[in-house]
Amino acid sequence: MNNTTLNSYDSLLRVLYNQNKLTEYANLAHDASYEYYFKKDYPKAIKYALEEVKYKKHLSVEKQKNSLFNLGLFFFKNEEYSKSIDTYNLVTDSFSVDEKTYRAYCENAKNYQKLGDYYHAKNYFRKGLARPEQISTKRLPLIYLNNITLNQVIESKETLKENAILLNKVDSLSNIITLKPGDYYSLLNEYGIYYSSPSPTYNFEKSKYYHLKALKTSIGNNDSLRIVASSNNIAKLLNLEKKDSALYYINKAITFAKKEDTNLAKLYLNRADFFNNKNKLHEALKSLNTALQLTLPSEIDTSYTSTPDLKLLKLSNNKILTILILKEKARYILENVTHSKNKELLNIAYKNIIVIDKLLDIVRLESSEKESKLFWQKEASQVYALGVDACYKLEKPNTAFYFIEKNKALLLLENIVKNNTQNRSVVPVSVLQKDLDFKKRIYALENKMSISSNTLLQDKYYSLKIKYRAFVKTLEKVYPGHYKLSQPLDLINLKTVKNNLTDGRVILEYILGEKNSYVLFISKEKTLLKKLSTNEPLGLSINKYLKLISKPFNNNFDLEECRATSKNLYATLFPFEIDSILKKNDQLLIIPDQTLQNLPFESLNKDHKYLIEDFEISYAYSLTFLNSNKSIKRDAPHSFIGFAPESFNYDHLQTLPRSKIETTTIGNQLDGLVLLDDSATKEHFFSKAKDYKIIHLSTHANANDSIAPWIAFKNEKLYLNELYTTKNQAELVVLNACNSSLGEMNAGEGVFSLARGFFYSGANSVVSSLWNVNDKSNSEITTNFYRYLKEGKTKSSSLRQAKLDYIHTHSLSDVSPYYWSSLILIGDATAIYTSYNVLFYIALALLFIAILFFIIKKIKFVGNNS
Repeated sequence: MNNTTLNSYDSLLRVLYNQNKLTEYANLAHDASYEYYFKKDYPKAIKYALEEVKYKKHLSVEKQKNSLFNLGLFFFKNEEYSKSIDTYNLVTDSFSVDEKTYRAYCENAKNYQKLGDYYHAKNYFRKGLARPEQISTKRLPLIYLNNITLNQVIESKETLKENAILLNKVDSLSNIITLKPGDYYSLLNEYGIYYSSPSPTYNFEKSKYYHLKALKTSIGNNDSLRIVASSNNIAKLLNLEKKDSALYYINKAITFAKKEDTNLAKLYLNRADFFNNKNKLHEALKSLNTALQLTLPSEIDTSYTSTPDLKLLKLSNNKILTILILKEKARYILENVTHSKNKELLNIAYKNIIVIDKLLDIVRLESSEKESKLFWQKEASQVYALGVDACYKLEKPNTAFYFIEKNKALLLLENIVKNNTQNRSVVPVSVLQKDLDFKKRIYALENKMSISSNTLLQDKYYSLKIKYRAFVKTLEKVYPGHYKLSQPLDLINLKTVKNNLTDGRVILEYILGEKNSYVLFISKEKTLLKKLSTNEPLGLSINKYLKLISKPFNNNFDLEECRATSKNLYATLFPFEIDSILKKNDQLLIIPDQTLQNLPFESLNKDHKYLIEDFEISYAYSLTFLNSNKSIKRDAPHSFIGFAPESFNYDHLQTLPRSKIETTTIGNQLDGLVLLDDSATKEHFFSKAKDYKIIHLSTHANANDSIAPWIAFKNEKLYLNELYTTKNQAELVVLNACNSSLGEMNAGEGVFSLARGFFYSGANSVVSSLWNVNDKSNSEITTNFYRYLKEGKTKSSSLRQAKLDYIHTHSLSDVSPYYWSSLILIGDATAIYTSYNVLFYIALALLFIAILFFIIKKIKFVGNNS
């Protein structure tokens, strides 16, 4: 068969088909597909592989599986990633489990990586490597190295740790087997990249050593592709240290690189970085545009003033690189243009940011895994910070509002919209139940893994994640309105926000960037965008202040230190022009960002007065979320349910004697249902909470466990992810438990806290805590809060008054912010109960109307009779 010319394959196949020799037909098609594959003619390789698969039933089971595996590979090489995924799924789902099964999972990981769904790719790698002993030793190094490459894209603390482990595994394997030249090069290259990663692993000398060794290896193998890749990595490292020699490696690599080499665009990106370090902006922008051209399928205007059309950008062969190039273009301009006089350059930056935003919307819609969406939201967060920077320099505060809103809680908003979409009604109950069952099983395994993990548990978990994704993918086509958003969500506009503001109420919306941070002030009459000025990084100032107020003051020195720190922080967060306007108002709605979400603004001290003494304060994740969440119809039939376990059956959790008194008192005030001790179970929470307007939980919680935050019931813990499978109709949830507003911070999305979990499941507002609360003071404040709420005050006014009562009735150390400022109100701040005064005036008005009606009738009667 080796002497068979490629042109004769079709005629030979026809002969075999006519003779009904279908086994021979399939075998010949196999040979043809491989021959074209090695010639890199992937369309023809696919053509003959499909012929082989068509008659695979005439082959042995092993050959059937092999034919599908090869077809998946050919689709991947031809950049038909979705078809490759479907084909590899047939390998994993249609045959008994063997080495090819696990390899197919790992190949699909590469497909999802190419599609930008990075965390779904991670699931496939983890599933494929759940049983590494099933994969031959000679194949493992390349799979580990591919996994490392994916981790470098994700670039988190976890993936950095994992890469250290994977590199050691490949190193260990190299002592057992001789690595293929390509695998040995990749090992050196990945070590070089690992040591060039941000702190704590950054080590210039080690990174340089491995990259130079990789370059020497690629030169020895006469491998031009890898010579280019290594030279590029060396240049990138040298750019980090701002060394002139970076340009030598860049220019040398450009001469080696072929036009189709994906590293060529990265070389020009590095070239741009070099010139930007030298303050040669125009040279940097030219290099960026050349880099951009290399990621796109057709010619663009490469002058630095141009911005490519979105339709063309959507066709990019590497969207993450395209976004990075456009982002760097905006960043270079904004860092070099320090004032608003150069409008032309600033407008170029602004246009780039607008088009990146639209491209990011498309990429996010294509992502399926929550973690992949979070990855893209993190990328977007940097873009939106640049957008606000551009708006500040272009004096466009109204436009800045869009970018600040886009930077907050989009994923939560997306989930709320999907959970409450009108299309939900068309989804059969059985399908919704199956979806819920999948989620519950996945979350249960996550919670088990957070306590103790093993290979079997991980294998089950990643299998279930993959099956669930396949289930959802099928349903996306049938019920698109419920399972997948077809377009980006609309954000609330500034005009609507202003129209909805009541007199005396203003909004402060923050965005914290890597270099610059801003606050947007919104009142009925004004919109001001102000830059935050600080002598030290804002995050450090906030953490220093939080450390001071999260414990009682022991002496006068503690008090004075806190006041001084608070004064400086106040001056940063409330620039002078905004501070002077604030005095005319009495209600603040704060939309914090990043570490500001851990800060109780009411505790800030100015002129020996706390902010709460002058203002009623509430918080929201974003104005779009606040508005959307308020519009949801909630009609719970009952008023109040309180849970107070008091003592616990596990983990030696401390008894909470005050919780019983507190919850009983509040329950009596509101004529509600109180579940104490043995009745305060997780099962009762699941079965009853959905029917109540107010849900009160007085118990233990732990959000410091960022893997699995929990809240304690009598018999067991309720984990954050379990809240995602429940529904409530609560106007208010009160979490009188420690740290219930804390959790894992995700850039551009916010804190994944227990409070957020209750919003996800339906709450309109949540009162939660920012640190380990004091049982006595919290109980006092909470009880008074409900008393004021019952009187008809708003939620924000009730919480403020309860805190002021505490401040005015205590002294010395007991009045430390530690005791009273931990509880904050997030979400809708309006009243739940109608004020008695309002009821009185309504009754009076009705009586007046009735009397007036009676008088008019009497006059008419007298007139008719006269």
